[in-house]
Amino acid sequence: TGLFPVSGLALAALYIAGVAALVQARPDLPGLSLLRRAGGMSLSNYLGQSLVANALFLGWGLGLYGQFDRLGLIPISLGIAGGLILLSVLWLRWFRIGPMEWLLRCWTELRVVPLRRTEGAT
Repeated sequence: TGLFPVSGLALAALYIAGVAALVQARPDLPGLSLLRRAGGMSLSNYLGQSLVANALFLGWGLGLYGQFDRLGLIPISLGIAGGLILLSVLWLRWFRIGPMEWLLRCWTELRVVPLRRTEGAT
């Protein structure tokens, strides 16, 4: 039990290293463009994931805490992640950055920065 937190961190580092190696070796893989878009909105997606999970599992939402075992949480987690990736792709069609990234940038630059994409921008 004492090594459990350390093993979790080690496994997370291994996943990150594996994804980084894959992206470097094969940047043309089809699914990577979706992950790049979601990564460009990482703060918005992180907060969105927290909001959706809290709405599902806590008492102010559906109150489903304790209703699923670990295996049952996998499709829920994948569904939340997939939904947020889809929302990221759609959002970035019309906007330059995610909503939370925009707020953070406005705050750090002490001005309102443009959010909407300009004509011809990709």
